[in-house]
Amino acid sequence: KNPLTHTGVREMERFQGQEMRDFASTSPVVVPEHSVADWVLLYQPYDPNYHKEHSIKHLSFHTHIRKLQPKATPGAASSSTADLPPLQPESYQVKVPCPTASHPSFPKGICTTCQPAAITLQPQTFRMVDHIEFASKEVVDRFIDGWRKAGVQRFGFLIGRYEPYTEVPMGIKAVVEAIHEPGQHGEVDGVTVGLPWDDEKRVTEL
Repeated sequence: KNPLTHTGVREMERFQGQEMRDFASTSPVVVPEHSVADWVLLYQPYDPNYHKEHSIKHLSFHTHIRKLQPKATPGAASSSTADLPPLQPESYQVKVPCPTASHPSFPKGICTTCQPAAITLQPQTFRMVDHIEFASKEVVDRFIDGWRKAGVQRFGFLIGRYEPYTEVPMGIKAVVEAIHEPGQHGEVDGVTVGLPWDDEKRVTEL
């Protein structure tokens, strides 16, 4: 299942991903349905203080999307797609010819105007899946049994379902029910998977 269409995710989105807690305490509190008392604070799921208090290192994917959305304007119409900022592809090519026309075109000449912007690599701050569980230890035992006997690497597709993960705001966990191993040749330091993959349709249906 696609985690974006999971009923649990839709339920989280219905509540806007906001958590409730007492002003005098860092612990979540329970309030009656359809009512919010004066002593309850609503805060966003990407609140850095909450993440620090609960030792959460990465944002969940849906929290990351919520963080990208601008704050809604009171009285303005809103939708999940309209709130997202426009996605424009970045260009890191040298501008030819140079807009200033003050020197020969690249590669004979280059300046700060026509050269591309610097690229800075940053670690990803969110996770697509926050937690993985196996329905039973037999699922794992069967998969690694080949490695135990032959000492070679194995590759498999995890088959299961997505569920809400309550340990992090708007979290998603994957519950693995089975591992499908396509045709492959295992090696000590790698694995070669046979193509084309004839079982793709059958596994997708599972």
